[in-house]
Amino acid sequence: MVVSSPSPGLGSPSPGLALATLTPGPAGEVFVANTDGGGVYLRRSPHEGDRADVLPEGTHLTVTGVEVEGDGDMWYPVRTDDGTEGFVATKYTAKTAPSATPTNPQAPPN
Repeated sequence: MVVSSPSPGLGSPSPGLALATLTPGPAGEVFVANTDGGGVYLRRSPHEGDRADVLPEGTHLTVTGVEVEGDGDMWYPVRTDDGTEGFVATKYTAKTAPSATPTNPQAPPN
């Protein structure tokens, strides 16, 4: 009698794998960057017009969840070092702290 085993890679993923795939977690830390020295607005929601505070170039941020889409941009949910939470457009962040002084520190916030 020949007994066959199921083919690997077919069927449902194991419960542990599905849980790991579906559970969002922090993406780590980022820094305000790419603003020509003007900084960026921290938004209350992932939308351009929902402005709260201005975060200067180089501000350290903790990413608190997964990227979301809003107003045609991608946004990180973030927390500042003083505990303020909100959203920052991913295009105004970098994984490493900016090393150079901005060339135009009088630029308006993004």
